[in-house]
Amino acid sequence: MNVERNKGANLAIGIFNWGFAILVLLIVLDSICPFEIKNPGLKSFGYYSILFFSPVLFIWNLLWFKTLGRKILNSLVSAIVIVSLLIIGPVKFIWSNQTWKTQSIVYEKGFKKVEYQMKDLGAMGYARREVEVVYLSPLFMIISSVEENIEERPEWKKINLDVNEMGLKFP
Repeated sequence: MNVERNKGANLAIGIFNWGFAILVLLIVLDSICPFEIKNPGLKSFGYYSILFFSPVLFIWNLLWFKTLGRKILNSLVSAIVIVSLLIIGPVKFIWSNQTWKTQSIVYEKGFKKVEYQMKDLGAMGYARREVEVVYLSPLFMIISSVEENIEERPEWKKINLDVNEMGLKFP
């Protein structure tokens, strides 16, 4: 009975470790690649989960596993995340979880769109950008810089559709 319970607990810890590693991978991709998390709830959940579960998972792995090799292997991802958070700073890490909101769709070409997006920076105002967007799903998108002379290219259709995801009121 004790062996079966330990197998179940080891399976749960393994699933938790792999889930944490996948979550870290998503946040790292969101931070350093053109891949972005579009959904603000998912992005906030990812950032706050990493901030909270890194030390918890690190301690849990060190206390649960018996052999030194298993302790090191299972604690490695959370240890790297903790060191990275200490270098970056938890406040800067949390501030980076804001998502870009589409204000208008300027051009369209098949499944690609050129969007004007804004991000709320709090007391510092708004960040603005115009990017080419490919939506992978309602949760994820891939962005790239807008091509030169896009208004002269016949394959791009100008649509100027106001989306206003931020809900800004204009006079």
